[in-house]
Amino acid sequence: SGRELAHAERNFRDHGRANTSLVPFGYGDGGGGPTREMLAAASRTADLEGSPKVRVGSAESFFTQAEQGYAALPIWVGEMYLELHRGTYTSQAQTKRGNRRSEHLLREAELWCATAAVRSGGSFEYPAAELKRLWRLVLLQQFHDILPGSSIAWVHQDAERNYAAIGAGLEGLIGQAAAALLGDGPRTFLLN
Repeated sequence: SGRELAHAERNFRDHGRANTSLVPFGYGDGGGGPTREMLAAASRTADLEGSPKVRVGSAESFFTQAEQGYAALPIWVGEMYLELHRGTYTSQAQTKRGNRRSEHLLREAELWCATAAVRSGGSFEYPAAELKRLWRLVLLQQFHDILPGSSIAWVHQDAERNYAAIGAGLEGLIGQAAAALLGDGPRTFLLN
């Protein structure tokens, strides 16, 4: 948008030394690429009066152009301290606990479902699509702002709901696999 372009221009730290900046964009925080609407907006703002010129291109072409237009590239010496990325712990213990539990349950579900698919004589079909869906949901919760606790509150609330759903789904798959392996009856088994 025009507002975002104006913000980017105001905050460009290399005024006077460079005349090109890179603005990565795409859909959501899950690694999605640009949408048609985003590309249309880039086209509309390509040569908007009073605004920086916009050109969609590759990172490689940007760096080639930036290197040619920047007379003396700065060199950073020493530690790169990112004051907004401190520590390796989290302020969201429930989120981190949900992640670890989900990883364990995924392993257990894959183990028991694979065993049941092989040993049940064909009565249990390996739930590949459902496991893939749950894996992807777990991986989405591992986005770089979620696990360390630097997202806003509703993101963590959403993650906790997702982890609860992941846990329920995986426990259900483990139960189905166990039933296929053990059969019906009044016996009690401990799967470990």
